[in-house]
Amino acid sequence: MPRLFLRVFYDGSRFYGFQRQPDRETVEGKLLTVLAKILSLRSKQSIRDLQYAAASRTDRGVHALAQTIAFNIEYSLVENIEEIIAKINSELCSYGIIVWAYTIQNINYHPRYSALYREYIYVEPKHDITSCVFDLKTLNEYAKIFVGLHDFKYLSFKDKSGRSTIRQIYDIKVFEEYNYIIYRFIGASYSRGLVRNIVSCLKLLAEKRITIEDLKRVLLGIPVNHVKRAIKPAPPHNLILFNVVYPFSFRILNEYWHKVLEYIAEHKFIHVFNYLYQYFSLNPDGVLELL
Repeated sequence: MPRLFLRVFYDGSRFYGFQRQPDRETVEGKLLTVLAKILSLRSKQSIRDLQYAAASRTDRGVHALAQTIAFNIEYSLVENIEEIIAKINSELCSYGIIVWAYTIQNINYHPRYSALYREYIYVEPKHDITSCVFDLKTLNEYAKIFVGLHDFKYLSFKDKSGRSTIRQIYDIKVFEEYNYIIYRFIGASYSRGLVRNIVSCLKLLAEKRITIEDLKRVLLGIPVNHVKRAIKPAPPHNLILFNVVYPFSFRILNEYWHKVLEYIAEHKFIHVFNYLYQYFSLNPDGVLELL
């Protein structure tokens, strides 16, 4: 059975996060309702029969350029995929959700487990930074402490599900562009709140409110009370799920990619996108890249 992968943009400021919740409007909840309607399912719960899954679960207020979902489809639908996507977008665009690329793979691929890595971008206007001037060279040295395989228990939100907080971070870069400080994260996956808490830690280091030795102890699983008290998660509205990379490419739907760009240009209150609009590109395989 073919497996349809969809690239999804969304404005996180309009939802209570990505993951479906009872009595809350979420991105996933809206997607499943529309998919159930378009695919003529008995209910949105029936999407489970299609092995539906998503690449990431973003928190309330967090945006996405390349969230990726997948589900199985009948062979008879393959020739009409772009027509189906057009119907999906006709229902979703007004909510700030746009499907802009797709690929059809076999059922062995999974949007979460088949991802090679996930890239998050945290974009902070310089005028929002009230602390001392950042020494970016030193800050990038500090960022290296988080790279590698660590148990981020004390840098993650509490999770009732008991999921592991051991994560592999491949790279963190901090740089300045125009009037923004940009934090770029590349990792296999992320525990809840991890990116926002690392951003907070880096700012605390820049302000000399905590030390590198404090963080080394935290990453060894040693609770450090003054660090715990000092860390306040960075605001969610500056964070974007920028990319999820797979061992296959996507077909870009130019009409809807331009709708994404139009939405970004129109909604200038989303300043993270104001930066990205100027500095990212889309390669022929549907992979987002910073210029």
